[in-house]
Amino acid sequence: WIADPKAIRPTTRMPRFFGLHDHLEGEELDRAERFEAVEIGAIGSYLRAASQSLDLLPAPPEVTEKASADRGEALFVQQGCVACHRHADVPEGTSTVGPDLTGLGSMITTNSGRAWLTSWIRDPAYHSPSTRMPNPLLAPEPVGGDSDDGRRRMSDPAADLAAYLLESKGEALEAFPSIDETDLDALARTHLIKQFPSARAEEFLTKGIFP
Repeated sequence: WIADPKAIRPTTRMPRFFGLHDHLEGEELDRAERFEAVEIGAIGSYLRAASQSLDLLPAPPEVTEKASADRGEALFVQQGCVACHRHADVPEGTSTVGPDLTGLGSMITTNSGRAWLTSWIRDPAYHSPSTRMPNPLLAPEPVGGDSDDGRRRMSDPAADLAAYLLESKGEALEAFPSIDETDLDALARTHLIKQFPSARAEEFLTKGIFP
């Protein structure tokens, strides 16, 4: 995403900052490509490290049914999600208020990611108080009949929506390569020598900068 937002989300308003190399060639091009790979990886590492842990919202206790993508597909229209989000399954939805959700399953591929998405749908402001996405107020819904233990069968609309959205897959994303330590040192050195004598810059590079 950081490397090329529009490759992941063509409708995003986030501009591209990296990979703009048409004006470079030779050693300058090689240097830019090597250092940008470090910068992109470092930004990702910083964002993960700066993220705050947050307990995910559990399913309501009355829910008995597993998540259903079929129910989620119907809910996507019924709940008005298309008022803000595009999806290839609903071509009449043209809003760009929220991100296009087509292909979300290629970006969220783990059980923890699925759990996060379900919790986000359940109450977006719990995760991001400044979000413009409203709370969809998705209460459990009866699906007919009773379960084997005599309880009324109840679905979890948030889980159903997440199941539907994660069914949509685009091209599989390539894993970002690990940071090359040599390139990391070289990039750090170029910044340090702008502020400190060469000997001090090398000392800071190997031992770190004291508080």
